[in-house]
Amino acid sequence: MPKAFIAVQRRVRQFKDPPIGPLGMHVKLKDTKDEEWVRILERLFGRNLNAFLVTNHRDRKQLSAILEENNWYDVRRIKMTNDSDVPIIVSKRDQFDYRSGEPDPKFKTVLNSLDVQFKF
Repeated sequence: MPKAFIAVQRRVRQFKDPPIGPLGMHVKLKDTKDEEWVRILERLFGRNLNAFLVTNHRDRKQLSAILEENNWYDVRRIKMTNDSDVPIIVSKRDQFDYRSGEPDPKFKTVLNSLDVQFKF
């Protein structure tokens, strides 16, 4: 991973917007003592913690090429199955505050269990 990550950072100016990722670098669990909740969240997020976010399909292709050049994943498997351990998510950047719909803090939710830190 470090080799590919460094390659992405070196070529960041080739993107319309810099890729964000891997997402696991930006998302931390607030309470790691609750093992059941940790397992639930790991199952929920799965390989998406390996994912990158980009804002357009041109950047997705560029990022995919960089990851392929650096042997981050087996391209043959992806071409056959359209599947990857490193998803590349194409989405506009959204800074909506989702906390307004949260229940009372005494109830655990995915949102109040995570510390997400990245800036657009």
